[in-house]
Amino acid sequence: MTKLINLLILLFCMISAEIDFKLSANIHPSLITTSEEGLLINSSKIKYSILDQTFQSLVLEIEDAMMSTIEVPEPGEAGGYSHEKHKQNYRDMRKAGELFVITNDEKYAKFVKEMLEAYSKLYPKLGLHPMAKHQKPGKLFHQMLNEAVWLTNVSIAYDCIYSWLDEKSRKEFEKNIFSPMIDLFTVKNSKEFDKIHNHGMWACAAVGMYGIVTRDENLVEMALYGTKKTGDGGFLRQLDELFSPDGYYMEGPYYVRYTIRPLIKFAESLERNLPHIKIYSYRNSIIKKAYYSAINTTFPNGIFFPINDASKTMDIKAPGMIFGNSIINYRYGADSNLLKLLDIQKKVVLNNSGYSTSKAYSELDPDYKLSLNSIEYSDGNDGEKGGLGILRTGNGEDQSVLVMKYGVHGMGHGHFDKLHFLFYNQNREIINDYGFSRWINIEPKYGGRYLPENNFLMNTAKLKKWLRNLQENEF
Repeated sequence: MTKLINLLILLFCMISAEIDFKLSANIHPSLITTSEEGLLINSSKIKYSILDQTFQSLVLEIEDAMMSTIEVPEPGEAGGYSHEKHKQNYRDMRKAGELFVITNDEKYAKFVKEMLEAYSKLYPKLGLHPMAKHQKPGKLFHQMLNEAVWLTNVSIAYDCIYSWLDEKSRKEFEKNIFSPMIDLFTVKNSKEFDKIHNHGMWACAAVGMYGIVTRDENLVEMALYGTKKTGDGGFLRQLDELFSPDGYYMEGPYYVRYTIRPLIKFAESLERNLPHIKIYSYRNSIIKKAYYSAINTTFPNGIFFPINDASKTMDIKAPGMIFGNSIINYRYGADSNLLKLLDIQKKVVLNNSGYSTSKAYSELDPDYKLSLNSIEYSDGNDGEKGGLGILRTGNGEDQSVLVMKYGVHGMGHGHFDKLHFLFYNQNREIINDYGFSRWINIEPKYGGRYLPENNFLMNTAKLKKWLRNLQENEF
């Protein structure tokens, strides 16, 4: 019955999207920050310290970037200079675009344009990345995932300067960069695009956000419902399959901070441009639940529970978690716990949500202590694949936390035993998970690939599933 209801909702959304996708070609920017919001931020940033701090930090970063020569290097090794430079370039373009919307200073728009001109000369010359190995390759990066991250960020930058650009420049960028990149995602690597995975989430967000900027209904529909537009892939299917009904992310706490970034950015873009989809209400407000599950799977110091192949360097200061805090507070109502996390994050989004969150944060009792509660999360898209239990006592940094994991394998990221616990007390780990099952760019681990045991376990699980299906069909 639940599947039937979800199918009916999906069909309704698809019909609505076809009928109601009517956006003026002149509404730019519209993804994250409008021109009116930019004016609001510029005129009111001095009222709230965290808003001003975010703005000033952005100015320093971009002024520093603009002092350097623009460089778009030939593709290189994963994690190497070229890889990191292209990552820095998309961050710089996005931030410069945001500053242009807020300040209306053309030097920021010119910076984005000059960077895009450099990519417009480079990208047509590139074949598939030469060091892809077993990954689905991009052209700038060794895997399509990174290329999708690039396009997600650059779509925001492009949206910010779209109306400022002349038509000739727009046509050049779309012909030489964006259209070939979209073709790579949706045609040449369509299976990867439709894959239910954090890679697929990024691809959907990239294509959908670019489609909104260019008012390409076809691209937005593919982003929502998959390349065949049947609902077998796409953003809504990602929301259906990757999260349990409680909002717990199948790949675990460490990976949710990465997936939450394209998820909420695309959701916000949809809400602003296609509000009839009611994305923030979809699947019983699964986006809200997903963000709260991410927050609830952290220690009092903001570090995500380091289970599976997680890194202890990742915490709620991750970009997606900062972005999500402002958006969730704005879209679902201010929450004292989320506001308190700004003591650690120290940044907000520079739009209406950041303004509203900054105001609420300024009114929060400074003595308020973070008070996350004990909770059990179901695992698997149907909530029937085990779970994660969290017991907490105390508040703030003095809190003691016991974490019990008994869920799925995390789509290949889990440990082979699948059953473990952690104990955290007085701001330190007493009993911890045994850490990475892989490591990036260490030669014995196949250059960041997973160990053979990991693949064996995943293949064993697939074999068991195949045998179970065979039994059900035969007998």
